[in-house]
Amino acid sequence: MRMTNFSPRTLHLTSYAWKTSRAYDLLWGGIELVVGDEEQAWVPDVSRGHGYVHATECIVQGTLFIRRHVFDSMTFSEDRCVWYQDFDFVRRAESASFECRRFELPTYRYYRDSGNSLVDLAKADMAVAGTRGEDRTHPSALQS
Repeated sequence: MRMTNFSPRTLHLTSYAWKTSRAYDLLWGGIELVVGDEEQAWVPDVSRGHGYVHATECIVQGTLFIRRHVFDSMTFSEDRCVWYQDFDFVRRAESASFECRRFELPTYRYYRDSGNSLVDLAKADMAVAGTRGEDRTHPSALQS
């Protein structure tokens, strides 16, 4: 049985970050990645539209801390078929001139070892479509 995904210090550290800089409208980031093997750490790169990116570089929904006025002016998609709604929301917030910053301390445990997440399904679709090989930003692609 898995314990909570959040570190006991998550709220304390996030609260401290916001108190020390009230300019932030949205904080994200800071994950401890849990994988069965390194392959699970690589997820489709939505930003580039092809290839892969390491999950520690991604915007992960469980790490979003957002001030109320951002939600008052923007909507967050709850469409569970869209596995990158967290990324989309942050990018739209940045485009709307909200101050968004990455929080570097790992306060959220992100499990990528289930094998049946929406991200895993997207990776499988990429493999079927043939976008896996040389288009991949993955350490195995750098080996000669």
